[in-house]
Amino acid sequence: MGIEQGKISNRQALLLICNSILASMILISPALLAQEAGQDAWISILIAGVLGVLMGILVISLGLRFPQKNLVEYSIELLGPWLGKAVCIIFALFFLYLTAYLIDSFSALLITETKPETPIVVLNTFLIILVAYGVYLGLE
Repeated sequence: MGIEQGKISNRQALLLICNSILASMILISPALLAQEAGQDAWISILIAGVLGVLMGILVISLGLRFPQKNLVEYSIELLGPWLGKAVCIIFALFFLYLTAYLIDSFSALLITETKPETPIVVLNTFLIILVAYGVYLGLE
């Protein structure tokens, strides 16, 4: 399951997608769903989980169909240049938003539990620098 030529395997892609879904279900969903759905919030989480797994299966099957291409390349090939790029931009914006929200939630949790006097901006900045450094080193 090692990284070859800077690409992640299909299994790693599925695990990343599942981890993103689980993280958002654990950190984001409870508070928002409790307000909107009340006692039926579990149904929304179940539906989101199923849709996430289906999305993971789609990404895996496309990865198997186009083993030498990444998401951007095969989206453009399948959907054309305009729609393919639009789909990639939507994916990028979604994961950017999710990352920002998760960093903020994680920072708030750490500050609440360990250092209440620390400004959240300091911890957010530190986490963003840490993630950026990992990306710079080539971690996917």
